[in-house]
Amino acid sequence: MPQTRHWLLSIALNAYPERCEQLEGLMPSPVLAEAWQQVAKKAGVDRWGLARTVAAAFGLETVDPREAPPASARLLPERLIRQQAVLPIKDTPEGLVIALAYPGNQELLTQIRFACSRPLILRVAPPEDLEDAINALFAAMVVRETSRLGTVRWRADGTPVDADSSTQSHIAELGRRIVQEAIRRGASDIHMQPFSGGALVRVRVDGVLQRLLTLPLNVYETYLRRIKAISKMDTTKEMIPQDGRLSIEYGDRKYDLRISTLPSSGVERLVFRILDQSRIYSVANMTFAQAEKLALQRIAGNTAGLFLLTGPTGCGKTTTLYSLLSGLNRTDTNIITVEEPVEYRLNGISQVDIDPRSGLTFASAIRSILRQDPDILLVGEIRDAETADIAVKAALTGHLVFSTLHTMDALTTIPRLIDLGIRPSFIADTLLGAMAQRLLRRLCPHCKTRVTEPLAALDQFFQTAMQVPPAYRAVGCESCQYTGYQGRLPVAEIVEVNEALRAALLDGRVDMDSLRAATTGNRSLEASAAAWIVSGETTPEEAFRVLGQRFWNRLHEVGGGTSVMGRVFAAPFREGQEELERPGILFYQEEGWGFEVFEPWVTRAGYALFPAQTMDECKTLLQSQANIGLLLLDLSTLGPKFRWILKQLYEALAGTGLPALIVVEESHTELIAVLKDFGVTDYLAAPVTRENLLARIEEKLRRAG
Repeated sequence: MPQTRHWLLSIALNAYPERCEQLEGLMPSPVLAEAWQQVAKKAGVDRWGLARTVAAAFGLETVDPREAPPASARLLPERLIRQQAVLPIKDTPEGLVIALAYPGNQELLTQIRFACSRPLILRVAPPEDLEDAINALFAAMVVRETSRLGTVRWRADGTPVDADSSTQSHIAELGRRIVQEAIRRGASDIHMQPFSGGALVRVRVDGVLQRLLTLPLNVYETYLRRIKAISKMDTTKEMIPQDGRLSIEYGDRKYDLRISTLPSSGVERLVFRILDQSRIYSVANMTFAQAEKLALQRIAGNTAGLFLLTGPTGCGKTTTLYSLLSGLNRTDTNIITVEEPVEYRLNGISQVDIDPRSGLTFASAIRSILRQDPDILLVGEIRDAETADIAVKAALTGHLVFSTLHTMDALTTIPRLIDLGIRPSFIADTLLGAMAQRLLRRLCPHCKTRVTEPLAALDQFFQTAMQVPPAYRAVGCESCQYTGYQGRLPVAEIVEVNEALRAALLDGRVDMDSLRAATTGNRSLEASAAAWIVSGETTPEEAFRVLGQRFWNRLHEVGGGTSVMGRVFAAPFREGQEELERPGILFYQEEGWGFEVFEPWVTRAGYALFPAQTMDECKTLLQSQANIGLLLLDLSTLGPKFRWILKQLYEALAGTGLPALIVVEESHTELIAVLKDFGVTDYLAAPVTRENLLARIEEKLRRAG
């Protein structure tokens, strides 16, 4: 059955017949804001040009949503405004003027008429501008609400003495809007810090604190007492730290708020930790490089042993561990965790909160858990020798154990375990691998811009070390709160224990030089960060902020005298792997018959081949196909624009960490010369035979480990 053409694409085809060739093959995103950008780009207009075209198609006019006054937010329910991206502009005698992106959505129009009981006057605006205006409008309302609050006196039991119902409702509304705005921004924490005459409210977004608003001190004190009362803290005690907890719903998601107070000079500080209990954990959905996902899947495929994560607080260790457990959570598997505290509830998994004050420590909890016949055990943190000893013994007796340590990188987990009294031979028998992790902020897709000459100082340093400049730099817009970043992505260093490392441990060679010599082919945190930078996902400034001076100190080691292109398309050699897995292969060819030729060869050998003809298709496949372990790049049909294609490939694939096999025509001497300039000397000459292709694929995968 033929698919119905996207309404926006139909309008563009009618309005821009000269662009039919560019528009015909487009498959717009189901997300309207993304579809709007795609169609506008193919039509050769900006987003407002497309808005005028849409308005004309419906016989309407456009409107700037920033014209909406503050009071307009009360003309429709907030949930309807936010979920449907429809903004009331003003109420007139003729009807309610509203801005929206798709005026042909009759179901939405019926819903709006029901909500306001008024005739509608429609105006068109781009979805991106609508979203920005809506967010700005409701953020401003939080500030305005504070001016309506008065001083409230409290009884010892936490109830107000003389506050009228209006004041109480405003206090509740203030708290609700602060939490909602924090959730909308994707914040992990809310900080309320009193100072002379007021209290500063900040939210931690992508690991960085952002200012939200300032409250009058009397308003903050009233709000603090309310929060302590409803989260079951003792409102009469102000000189001791207290902890509380609340559960809320926002939209269709559930959140837990872990609340902490801390006495400071005069008034207590207040911090909320926001925990999204509706979150779905999956290694495949995480933004690790593809090679790192495959390494995690290999480690999680063991039935016994110890896997350790390391990194500072807030670096994503819990998310990674929960994702691993979710992938192992089956009806035939008994999984138990011991944590301090349990942050997220996982269905089908038993989770134990330790309580040192009552004598339930990590060590005592593990002893009890081992009597519960677990298959898999998560220990929140190995802090002392006793916990380390029990965790290693659990791994020795056939359990799969996950835990965390505080070390600087993956390899130093070994000397740390030795410091905790674990014998190297026990480490050799139990340790499956270790992973160091950090989180870098991701460049905002709405405002990032390509790096051009002249280079900024840090961009120049990066180019000197890596022989290539960063792809993009941060700018800042309303969508990212003018930070230039939106969301985060992990950088990781994974050490899988191979035969060489196991032999070094059994021989007692546990100095760092011997350990490093036994773990060739592992990508460091700095190399992982550099790959994200060259692929346009983050910046040198952000890598320096998170990794510190060691990023610059080790960047030249990452460069190592070989061009980045050569390292992107090369695979490190790791010994000790005898059985080859059969991962998927991403096959790129801009045009030609390579897929029809190669596909039967590789599928009969047990591989799955995923074809792509554009960079976007490459990225989509890498996100959707978790088992892709090799890049097969057929450049034999590239025409005169091969330099541009190579640059695009480099940016699209640099962050994957996957090995690549390149096919080129021997007669294309100019392309081969450019590849050599990039440091790529290992390629497969066309025409390709079945035996040669499969042999090179196996060689690449064996080297990649």
